[in-house]
Amino acid sequence: MAEEKRIISVFFVILQSLIYTVFAMNERLDKVKVQCDYLPLINFAIQQNGASIIHQLSIENTTPAPLKDIQVQITTEPTFGNAAPIAVAQIPPNESICLSSFNLTLSANYFTQLTERLSGNLKIEITSEAESVFCQTYPIDILAYDPQSYSHCADHQESRFHPGTMD
Repeated sequence: MAEEKRIISVFFVILQSLIYTVFAMNERLDKVKVQCDYLPLINFAIQQNGASIIHQLSIENTTPAPLKDIQVQITTEPTFGNAAPIAVAQIPPNESICLSSFNLTLSANYFTQLTERLSGNLKIEITSEAESVFCQTYPIDILAYDPQSYSHCADHQESRFHPGTMD
């Protein structure tokens, strides 16, 4: 009987410790609400046209204190693009900011070597004063490069310089 009470007591101590850990993680990560408007499907044409993959990123400070020295880091998995971190001085309490300009450079070499459709991720990490306040991955599909689908463009361009070559 005493042994059972001891086991139950140890169990509750471990359970209580886990609950505190979960609350601490939620407290740390519930400082912001983030909404990301992005293209879930990309290909070589998107890269060639310089289209933006992320249209808008909205960050709302849900705390009663300002968030300061904010860094927004965007990474791709696999590495099909590179982005410079975005710095924001602060977000006042219970207010939001909207970011719409991102320096995410897509790799032409990566897209031209892709022979099969691939699933990947955009990963967005936000820190405030070097403390992580948000980390989320967003799924993205990357279409294979198909040179045949672009060959008609070259034929069309050639016909503009040599009239009568296309029927």
